[in-house]
Parts: sequence; C-alpha cells; structure tokens
Amino acid sequence: MFKFKDYSKSLDYNLTKVYGIGSKKGGTICKLIGIRGNTLLNSIPSNKLDTLSQILSYYSGLNNCNAISQNLQRFNKTNIDRLVKINCYRGRRHRMRLPVRGQRTRSNARTIKRALKY
Repeated sequence: MFKFKDYSKSLDYNLTKVYGIGSKKGGTICKLIGIRGNTLLNSIPSNKLDTLSQILSYYSGLNNCNAISQNLQRFNKTNIDRLVKINCYRGRRHRMRLPVRGQRTRSNARTIKRALKY
C-alpha cells in the first residue's frame, strides 16, 4: 500500500505530492480508477485504493509503488551526470551551477552566484 501525505485531503492533492506525478497524470489516474479527484482520500473504499496502488506500481515499473520517486530521481541524476561527464555545454552549466536552458545571468540567477562567491 502506498503511503500518502495527508489522508484528510483530496486524491488530486495527494497524487500531485508524489514526485513525478503532476496534475494531468493525476487526473488520468483518477479516471482509470473511476473516482473524482476532489474525493477525500479517507472516504475511498479499500478496493479502489488497491487499484490505485497497482496503477502507481505500474508507473514505477517495479512491484513496489513506493519506488516511483526514487527511480525518477535516480534517472534524472544519471542523466545530469552523463551530461557533466561528456563535458557538453549543458553539463558545464550544471557543473558551474548556472542556468542551463538559456536564461540570462546578468539580472537573474543572483542567489546562486552569491552562494558561489564564498
């Protein structure tokens, strides 16, 4: 069974708190289960929660549905490490902790540049 943040809040809220599941994918999951997104989590029957757990484990690609965020975070970290290793432009920007996607640094990204001075 998947551990949610707050059982007194809606299903949409709890699904978006899982790393890697946004509002669109959360809405798709709600449609698959057959429950409205604004339904409180503690009022959902146990058989629907079991179905929800199976769907979340399908998205993680493992038998354990708690591994969704861990797998996705590891996947993102290995992609960034690969960019740094091959020394491409994006990898160098990651290594210097500067904006990667073309944002300006003259007026923005000051917080990170201040942290790098010391």
